[in-house]
Amino acid sequence: MKKSLPLLLLLLVGCAAEPRTEPADEGVAAAVEAFEVVPLQHTAAAEIAATLERAFAERPAAAGPRPQVLVDSRTNSLLVQAAPEKLPAIRARIAALDVPRAAR
Repeated sequence: MKKSLPLLLLLLVGCAAEPRTEPADEGVAAAVEAFEVVPLQHTAAAEIAATLERAFAERPAAAGPRPQVLVDSRTNSLLVQAAPEKLPAIRARIAALDVPRAAR
């Protein structure tokens, strides 16, 4: 048995190392998301996060996965996780909301 154990391990490791060549399931889309930290200057992060969450909740389900927004109170920043193509629009919304109180 000792002589065949290294061969068995080699076969098992060799099988596990082979790349997968099967096509992915047709109905399952891989959600690739980006993560970004957006520092704020004029508005509390929690206030903007609440506004964004309400806006995201109103999106139709067909629009894809809902972006996630977390608040970092310590740095007054938003942590945004979304599809990479959605981040520029989210950054623009954040910039439009992060204005001095007199400008609102």
